[in-house]
Amino acid sequence: MSNRDICIAELGSMEEAHILRGLLQSENIVVFLSDINPHEGDIPIPIHVPLDQKEKAQKVVDLFYENMKPRCLKCKSSNLKTDYRGFFKDFFRTNCDKEYKYCGSCGYYW
Repeated sequence: MSNRDICIAELGSMEEAHILRGLLQSENIVVFLSDINPHEGDIPIPIHVPLDQKEKAQKVVDLFYENMKPRCLKCKSSNLKTDYRGFFKDFFRTNCDKEYKYCGSCGYYW
């Protein structure tokens, strides 16, 4: 890294870092990915790009984060809620493998 590089994102998993790196490289943006060992724990993985490509890279990063948000399976809204009442009601009766989510926009429950 040099003084002409900037950290454009810090990600929590090596998989996400590689996906973002691929997206940036597909837009012809030079990417410097840290060689952090993924077994070192909860260390954020920095993604660096050249300073002169910052604006173009920021658009890709913003789109990446927007697409990472969970969405309703029915209407694609990101207005999701958790049904804690349903979760605690079933907590002692089942193994709780359901997510107990519902959409605040259309009411879809899963």
